[in-house]
Amino acid sequence: MAAIKVVYVRSGGFGGLRMRTVVNSTDGDPDGPKIDALVDALAGSHVAPARPAGRPDGFQHDLTIERGMQHLSFTARDPLPPGPLTDLIEVLQPRAQPVAPGG
Repeated sequence: MAAIKVVYVRSGGFGGLRMRTVVNSTDGDPDGPKIDALVDALAGSHVAPARPAGRPDGFQHDLTIERGMQHLSFTARDPLPPGPLTDLIEVLQPRAQPVAPGG
């Protein structure tokens, strides 16, 4: 199985603070198998384009996934619909750290 790299960025919200995390599935992460399974589900499904902002001060969630030669990008806005994209965001969001302005 090819290594998976996932970059998650959350932006927007009341304060406009950007949060970011990068996860590599080969780093021995305890959520690695779950992340791999969710990426597999996303790669094999159609995810609808992001809706316009669903609520004032809602968040935008951007994911970039690299798996071997495959590159996937997804954008979702609050409120998040159920499905593998939301499940992956829920795994990644607690790991996200603030991004310095301009970073």
